[in-house]
Amino acid sequence: MKKYIFLFCVCIFILGACSSNEETKSESRNQEQSVLESVDVTISPYDMQQNYNVYLRNLMCELNDVYYFIMDTKIHFFDKKTNQMGVLCGKPECDHMTDSCNGHVIYDNFLASYDGKIYLITSSEKGTELYRVNPDGTGREVVRELNSLSGMNGRVYLHREHVYTSICNQQVKNGKTSTTFEMYQYDLENGKPDLLMTFTHEYIEVVHYHIIEDYIYFAMQYTESESSKLAIRIYDITSKSFVSEWEGEIKGRINNFIVKENSLYFVQRITGGNESALQILQYDLESQQIKESKKMNDGPGTYHISRKYIHVVRSKTGTFFVMDYNGKIMEEGALVEGQQDGNMVCRFIGEDGEALLYQCYKTTEDRLEISVLKWTPQGVEIVGERNVVIGRQ
Repeated sequence: MKKYIFLFCVCIFILGACSSNEETKSESRNQEQSVLESVDVTISPYDMQQNYNVYLRNLMCELNDVYYFIMDTKIHFFDKKTNQMGVLCGKPECDHMTDSCNGHVIYDNFLASYDGKIYLITSSEKGTELYRVNPDGTGREVVRELNSLSGMNGRVYLHREHVYTSICNQQVKNGKTSTTFEMYQYDLENGKPDLLMTFTHEYIEVVHYHIIEDYIYFAMQYTESESSKLAIRIYDITSKSFVSEWEGEIKGRINNFIVKENSLYFVQRITGGNESALQILQYDLESQQIKESKKMNDGPGTYHISRKYIHVVRSKTGTFFVMDYNGKIMEEGALVEGQQDGNMVCRFIGEDGEALLYQCYKTTEDRLEISVLKWTPQGVEIVGERNVVIGRQ
């Protein structure tokens, strides 16, 4: 009897331990799932970098803790660990002054980090060539030909073995003008493109989109019957079909959007009389409903929403302000101390954690001074500078 009681107790202990272990595993799985759900910016070397998809094109990217960004007609790098910076060339004795330099690009090019390489384009009316170069500036080569991006707001992105291009074009039919947005998908190495989407209206603002995992999230603002409308489309790359569509009227103008926590977040600028305000629009992907936040402070300049902040860069002064999603001002002032004389223009080009990155241009009589600035709540630091003599590269 004692032996049976002992065996019974052992079984109870083992079962209890197994149950406790399963609960721990279950809790661990739940924690892992919640963490996975909270990850909004993809970090795969084969996915489009969301945090550098700003407004029209990617002017910077990141690879192995190194920033790559365009200043004037050259690709520059900044190593976050060593603070080393320079032109991405890799050619010994190159003076980086001509288009034979490996770091040479056309102005306002696109940059992408993909599978351990840096990608860029050269574009003309005849067509567009996709290039890649090693992260040390060596081995620049042509990858493939793309269609011409001559039109309005031509853009290129890389995502999971595909190249995506988009373009807007205006046409006149029966005396009426309309705008058509088209998006194409190419295989990275070769082959003809597939038309993924076409969208036509009387007047279309800039079409914003993000490619995240297996989906493309589109936000298209257009004018119809003198009212401003927003169309949201979600395209499944795998099934090659649209899985969600929403359309409705909005009060203001949007400048970009982000996707996080099962929602799309926009900021619209609402103007009326001599005043304007900023307001967050949250589109819930499950309920397919739009929610509006309270109206918040605004100021002249270009506004953006990032993963943590709403920020405005004021035109031609180099001044800015950053606030949280509740409208609380975190900081305002000049990105560069003493530069409020009207000769500096700054624009937002990306984010890295809590950091916001800006590119600023200051003109003098004989030169153009370009800098890339990194803002954090602790202050502003310069991560790249280039002085260009007017009339030279």
